[in-house]
Amino acid sequence: MIILEPGEEFEHYHSGPSTSTLEKGTADIRQSGRQQTLIVGESIITPAMTSHTLINTGTAAAAINCGNHAPHPPH
Repeated sequence: MIILEPGEEFEHYHSGPSTSTLEKGTADIRQSGRQQTLIVGESIITPAMTSHTLINTGTAAAAINCGNHAPHPPH
């Protein structure tokens, strides 16, 4: 879970595809030159190795679940 304060941004990438889901607050995601508003409960998929920035656009803390779906190494 990523918690962002108002106006805070967090840029990162994952080795596998990832899913960003806004759990609380107001936030946008910027990836591949495009910015879109996250809606509570809906997920945005980001391809592997693609930088994406989560941005709190609200006046209170935003909670975003950003999960990596990289394949697990074989056992």
